[in-house]
Amino acid sequence: MREVGRKLDGDFSGTDERGGLASGMVKVVAWSDTLSEEQLAAIKAKEAAFIDGTDHAFTGPITDQDGTERVAAGATLPDPEIFGMNWLVESVDGTLPK
Repeated sequence: MREVGRKLDGDFSGTDERGGLASGMVKVVAWSDTLSEEQLAAIKAKEAAFIDGTDHAFTGPITDQDGTERVAAGATLPDPEIFGMNWLVESVDGTLPK
């Protein structure tokens, strides 16, 4: 929405802006009522770790569907590689379009 505001103010720069939980660009507004208190606490702890930067969704080890290690243990996949992913992680059913 910032870019929309900038456009309306005559200050549009057309930047490639990506954000997540920490920036407030993405947020979870509701969780299922069927979650236990323990499950909800674990989810909220993981969410907090993503926000404060102590955890990252693409920290290895990460293996693809073919069993190839794509991200080593402890390493984090850099944003440009995340944005250009052309593989699916292990345990994800399906295929990517060609």
